[in-house]
Formats: sequence, C-alpha cells, structure tokens
Amino acid sequence: MKWENNEDSEYVLSRLDADRNVTNFFYPPSVASSDENICPCNWHVSTDEDWKTLERHLGIAESDLESTHHLRGIAAELADKVMANDWSDYYPTNFTDVTTSNASKFSAYPTGGIDWDYESDYYFSINADDVGIWYSISDEARASNLFSRAIAPNGNGVYDGSAIHRGRSGYGSHLPIRCVKD
Repeated sequence: MKWENNEDSEYVLSRLDADRNVTNFFYPPSVASSDENICPCNWHVSTDEDWKTLERHLGIAESDLESTHHLRGIAAELADKVMANDWSDYYPTNFTDVTTSNASKFSAYPTGGIDWDYESDYYFSINADDVGIWYSISDEARASNLFSRAIAPNGNGVYDGSAIHRGRSGYGSHLPIRCVKD
C-alpha cells in the first residue's frame, strides 16, 4: 500500500543495526506528539526543554539555545560529549577532530531516519551510519512544534562541527524517540 493511501499512520518501523546487533525503532510524528505517550510509565518523549537542559549542562552558549542553525553548540563540542565512546568503532566514517568523551553518559549512536520513496514504493534509510537523531517535542501545541535533535560529528559529510542541530527534521518521516524520566 502506498504511504499516502495508508489510513493507519500509527505504525512503527524497525531496522536491525547489524553492526551493534540491536534493533532501532522509528516512529511517525503522530506517535511522538500524541498525548497518549509512547514511553513507559513515569517517562515521557524528550521535550525541547529537556534537550535545552542537557545542552546547558554541556556548555552551550545561552544565545545558541533557541537557534535552529546546524552548527549550534560547536564551540562547546556538544556532539563529542553525547556520542558513545565506541561510535567510530562501529561506524568508521571520516571523522576529523572528533574526540568522543560521552561526558554526559548519553551514549548516542547513529540511527538516521527512515523515509518513503513514492516512486519505488519502498522505505529507505537516511544517514543511518553517521547521524544520531531523535524527536524533540514542545509542551505547547505539541503537533505544531515537533522538532528533532541531530547529533553529527565533524567531517561526516553532512555537518562540519561537533554540534547538536535543533530544527524540523530533514532525516525522514520516521525517527527514533528518546524517553526521559519524569
């Protein structure tokens, strides 16, 4: 069934990450922004404020917090502080000047996103080996304020810098969700 004809949009896609032998799950925006909360009890889908709290703790400039520029937080090397220490062992992309410290204990791995090819009628991955990305919702007007956070190391071919991008996702129609404890 073609994507645009699918009346049941509340489905989840999964993809095996053979490098780490784990399964990644990808959700449509309607699941991330639903009041029903996909996360376990006493947890919630990460919000824009949750991310800003983490980013402040990691040293982002206050002037960068509201920015949707892809280089926000580069001076604080934010991506290095949230990337799993063995990211480059599993995904040996062309890193330059990246020193993963995982100082935050966030342990991010690349997942990319998933999108639909209307012409060919199949799903495909976007940046699966070099960008970690998750939904980031706003408490106000959830559906209309759906952001994502993308963690991309310097020299990955997409971004130049160790930053955390905040903005509307360009990584597909289905993204992972990061749950945060209430």
